[in-house]
This record gives sequence, C-alpha cells and structure tokens, in this order.
Amino acid sequence: MKKTMLSGALLLSALMMMTGCEQLMSNLDNPVSPYLELQSSATVIALGETDTIKASTISTMPIQYASSDESVVKVDENGILTPVADGDATITVKVDQDPSKAYQPGETKFEVKVRTPLTLEALEDGQINVSFVYGATLDKPIYYTIGKEKKAIDNEDTEIEVKKGDRVKFESANDHMADYGPYKFSYGTYNTYRYVNILPQTKSAVYGNVMSLITDGDFHANTTITQPYAFYSLFGNAKMMVNHETYKLRLPAITLSNYCYGEMFRYCSGLTEAPELPATDLKPSCYYYMFFGCSGLTESPVLPATELAFRCYYSMFQKCTSLTKVHKLPAMTLKSYCYAYMFQECTALTQTPELPATEMANSCYDHMFANCTALTKAHKLPATDLSGGEGCYWGMFRKCIALTQAPELPATTLERYCYYGMFEGCTALTEGPVLPAKQLVMDCYMRMFYDCINLKSLTCLVAPTGGAYESMSRWLYNAGTNADSPQFKHAPEHTSWVNSDNLQGYQYPDQWNVPNYWKIVD
Repeated sequence: MKKTMLSGALLLSALMMMTGCEQLMSNLDNPVSPYLELQSSATVIALGETDTIKASTISTMPIQYASSDESVVKVDENGILTPVADGDATITVKVDQDPSKAYQPGETKFEVKVRTPLTLEALEDGQINVSFVYGATLDKPIYYTIGKEKKAIDNEDTEIEVKKGDRVKFESANDHMADYGPYKFSYGTYNTYRYVNILPQTKSAVYGNVMSLITDGDFHANTTITQPYAFYSLFGNAKMMVNHETYKLRLPAITLSNYCYGEMFRYCSGLTEAPELPATDLKPSCYYYMFFGCSGLTESPVLPATELAFRCYYSMFQKCTSLTKVHKLPAMTLKSYCYAYMFQECTALTQTPELPATEMANSCYDHMFANCTALTKAHKLPATDLSGGEGCYWGMFRKCIALTQAPELPATTLERYCYYGMFEGCTALTEGPVLPAKQLVMDCYMRMFYDCINLKSLTCLVAPTGGAYESMSRWLYNAGTNADSPQFKHAPEHTSWVNSDNLQGYQYPDQWNVPNYWKIVD
C-alpha cells in the first residue's frame, strides 16, 4: 500500500515538473498572468492606527503600491497603510513585467476608508467617566472601543479604566446626547438640561469626528445636526482634556440645531486650539457658551456664516482669557443678541474682529467686548441706519480700560438705547467719536461715556430741535475729569449747549448740558 502511494506521488511530481517546464518555455513568447492577488479588497482604518495590504504574486517582480490621495492615506513599499485624515482613497497594487517576459504586468485596486470616531487617547493611567447628568436617557447605547474590545454603555454612569496610550473610541446611533426636560431636584421638579458628559479624570488628548456619537451609519458623511441640544455640555468641565499633538477634533456639521453646541467645552481649560467650525446654516443659540472659560484658547476659529440666528454666538468665548487672535465676522445682517457677550472678559484680546454688518437687530452687540481689559483697537462700525436695533451697541465696550480711541460711528438714524453705556468705564478713552445724527431718540446716548475720566474731545452734531426725552441722560457723567481742558464740539447752528452740573438729562430737548469743566466750541 505504501509503495503504491509513493509511486503515485513521484509520478505526479514528474508530470508537474514536465508541465511547468513546457509552460515556462512557452511563456518566453507568450507571458502568463502574474496571478496578483489580495487577501481582501478594502479596509476601514482610523487615525493613529496602521493596516497592511496582504498581496501575493508568482511574478519575480516586486509588488508596488500607490495611493490616490496621500492627504488621506499613505502606503509604503511593504503595503503598510498610514492614515493622514478622514476620507476615501484607492491604493493601486501592481507588478511590472519581469525582464524575462515570462509574466505579464498586473494591477488591482484596494479601497481604503479612513474613519476616525470621537477618540480620547490616555496620556497617563487613570479613568474616563461617562455620566448621564440630571437623568439623561438615550434610546440606544453608547459604544466605546479600546483595542479590539468593544463595550456598551446603556444609560448608566460608567468609569472606563485606561492605561497610558489607550485610545478610547466612542460611537452611537442616537441623534443627540442631550435634551431639555423635567428633573426631580430635592427642592422640586423643574425643567433643565439633561446631558451625557464625557469627563477624563486623567490627562487625555481628544481627536476624531464628534458626529460618531449621533450617527446611525457612516458618520463621515453626516454634516447635519437634526436634534436640539445634541452635544450640550458634552465635555463640560473636562479640564484634563487637551488637544492631540497630531490629530484634530472635528465638528464638521454644516447645518446646526438649537443649542446643539451649547456649553460643549465649558471650562475645558486644557484646550489651546478650537476645532474648525464650518457651519453656515445656524440656529438659535447654536454656539451658546460653547467655549466659556476655555482659558487656554489663543485663537478663535473662522466663523463663515453670513446668515445668523437669534443668540447664535451668545457668550461663545466669554472668559477665554488667553484669546489674542479673532477673525472677521462676515455677516452683513444681524439677528437679536447674535454677538451678545461673545468676547466678554477676553482679557488678552487687543483688537476687535472686523464687523462689516450694516443692518442691526435688537441687542446684537450687547456687551460683546465688555471687560476686555487689554483691548486697544476697535474697527469701524459702518451701519448708518440703526432702525430695528434697539440696544444694538448696549455696553459693547464697557470697562475696556485700555481703549484710547473710539471706533467710527457713522449712524445718522438712531434707535432707542442704541448706544446705552457703550463706552462706560473706558478710563483710557481720550478721543470720542463724531456723532453725526441730527435727530435723537429716547435714551439713545444714555450713559454712553459714563466714567470715561480721560475723555478730552467729543463732537455731537445734533440739531437744535433734534432732542428727545432722556436721550443724553448721564451720558457725560464723570467724563473728562482727569483730562486737561476737554473740548465739546457741536453743530454751528446749535447754540443752546451750556455748562452745567445737571447731567440727568430729563429735560431734553429744552436744555443741552455738558459738564462745567468742558469747553464748548463750535
């Protein structure tokens, strides 16, 4: 039996050798296929990972690899893939014809999708907490993955133990991480923000696409936030969270929802760089307090939207005390409270962004730069008609104690409270603007230069009959007290201006008063 099997095997080997020799001889004139094969034809990979294309061939020529887009993924001579950014790319795998021409050239394709979900990389041993604050409840679990292990979080506060170098990837098929509804406090049941909070307890670097938390499917393709409060306070108080040294945190949504980014990074003092914010379709309060107290941020992201929404940027960068660079805000037509308190208490900011808007809205710039104590330069505010903008510049530069020159204010049509307290407490202000309006409205200049103790010049061109009740109430109270002979200039035809201690302004238009220590000139 063994002898028979051995004889059969030898015969088979001899036949194969003979066939191979004949095939090789024939291939000198008619090369055969290199039989270039891939173990798989596609992969999905995340930033921070690598993968290898497993290819084989009977050709004697080396296998070559080339990426269609090296800004997405790079590939080396061994087929090792290194992702660069989320996106899609095709790897061409080929072999050239060998010198003997025994084998034909060959080529095939390998598809790569780089998909990086929201990721926290632990820079130290510790834990990352996921909390369901004020009874937040999701319809579907949040999944987190460390290495090959994937676990579910199903509406229960969870402590994730991590070792230095662990990458924790988060995904969910829900469409929001927060909402607004009733919660039973010890003192009664009241509506409040109910939200999922991801809070590293150890230093962790954040990167990846935050849409992985609210997408059922390919989060890379999702650029629309459909539900209000979607990411409300997601990283609130995450002081141990920092930017990744290589990879970016991505918030790619173009269309937003109400309060979607509200308080998202509140008091994230470890962040030094804000994510790009490409959204152009804004909704009310969409960026509400988004970076409040992010004391490490030095530059605001570009905000490209030209159509705004009610309270859209409200307090967005308030208390970002290291912020020094801000970008032009391109909108020409404003909405109520759109920029209110946006940069309040940004104490390192030295100049305002360009603000080209010409159509005002109620309280649109309300306290926008209040308490920006390093601010020295303010760009022109070009609107000439403030109609519909009640309180539009209310407190805009209040207590900007380094501001020495006011921006140009060309408006000739005013609105109630339009300049209320605009420069109040600007103790370094020496040059007031020219105020060209001929006709005033009720409360328009109220407290405008209150406590501007170094103000030394001001021009007001109101007509003799252009006054209105309380239009100038306390507008120059305590103004110019430290200046040497401050001068007040008025329209030549308006000769009713007088020096007085009475700056209450209740009697306008019957009386036009400036402080006794001011010199009145034509």
